[in-house]
Amino acid sequence: MSSARSLPDSMAKKYTVTHYRQKCIGCGACVLEAPEQWRFDADGLSTLEGAEDKGQFWVGKISEEKFEENKRAEQNCPVHIIKVID
Repeated sequence: MSSARSLPDSMAKKYTVTHYRQKCIGCGACVLEAPEQWRFDADGLSTLEGAEDKGQFWVGKISEEKFEENKRAEQNCPVHIIKVID
């Protein structure tokens, strides 16, 4: 009888998410699609949880389990400022 083992977090596949926050219009598509990773800030714009400000872009990492919902956030963003990179 074999037991399924998952990889430790440090070895699990991670995806990079970029967010061009200056161009955000605050529509909430990302918050709706991936509420565990996206939230509204006090200024009414969306923010990717745990992301770092890299100048024009905010950059964060997500787990493989969060890939699909963040990909939907990317696809549903009306101003196309979210990118999920493999």
